Amino acid sequence: LSVAKKAETPAAEGTYWQTTTRSQDVNVVGAKGQLFAVRTTSRGEWSVGVRPGTRSLMVSGLDDVTAPRTEADQARWRAAGSPATVQAEASTTAGRGTLGYRIGTGRPMVMRTDAGDKIYALGPRNVSYQDLRELPSNSGELRRQLEKLYAEDSSDAETGAGRTAYVLRQAADLITMPVKPAVRA
Repeated sequence: LSVAKKAETPAAEGTYWQTTTRSQDVNVVGAKGQLFAVRTTSRGEWSVGVRPGTRSLMVSGLDDVTAPRTEADQARWRAAGSPATVQAEASTTAGRGTLGYRIGTGRPMVMRTDAGDKIYALGPRNVSYQDLRELPSNSGELRRQLEKLYAEDSSDAETGAGRTAYVLRQAADLITMPVKPAVRA
């Protein structure tokens, strides 16, 4: 019984909200007539200052490695001369372009993410720790608040799938933010 009660109690509030993210990207690249897949893996750590006067810091690209994905891909990469950089074609609504990948270990990037007391973006707004702590715990009220953000952020009056996707993206983002446990649930 005491374990169950402890689980319902929110964790003690500290000075920083910390998140660690692992990412992986696989893409088909080409060099000297050879096509092969590369995999990029990395880790990011974000320490968000939630107390007045604390600063936030994001470090991305930790353990960053790009390499041919399989042994067959490695053989094709070697057949292309083991290039240090490779290109992948990319298409966007703006047109076509290329993405460059450097084979090997990458370097981390450090960035301050302070904007006064604003620590996260929620929809079109930059919000403070206090703003996040005041979000409603009731799922219906939270959905209505996220739909209001959609209306602020959207230039069209769409109320269907676009709004639903937007609300779901914002709700997914809330999981990584320092909101009350009931909001995260």
